[in-house]
Amino acid sequence: MSLRVGVVGCGAFSPGFIILFKAHPLVESVVLCALDADKLAAAAERHGIADTRSSLEELCADASVDAVALFTQNWLHGPQAAAALRDRADFANGRVELPGFPLPPSAIGALERVVLIGCGTSLHAAQVGRHYIERLAGIPAEAESASEF
Repeated sequence: MSLRVGVVGCGAFSPGFIILFKAHPLVESVVLCALDADKLAAAAERHGIADTRSSLEELCADASVDAVALFTQNWLHGPQAAAALRDRADFANGRVELPGFPLPPSAIGALERVVLIGCGTSLHAAQVGRHYIERLAGIPAEAESASEF
């Protein structure tokens, strides 16, 4: 299994994560995304990344991108996360489509629990994810602070 990770935002927080994503054995490639063309070009050059997108909409339209990591202002996370899920989650009918996800539905159904970790606003995202995993999949879930994990 290999993942293509879209990184949204080229400010202060993303560089350390870009390095980690590029070094991760399950990450095939990183796609950078930012509205500011100059910041995007500078970050792409600094990290040796040729694949860039100029908007979240463009990034989310790319079916080859498996995951999106948001490194933008925290008040943008909610709308941006909703945009990233727009074509993959149907909360009204309790369905989530994750093309390329490595576990078949039968394996997901066999999970006894899910543990999500994060710090700061990513912990808040994990707490929201815990709620939806329990609600949609019926699997007990926990959200833990990464510093305490």
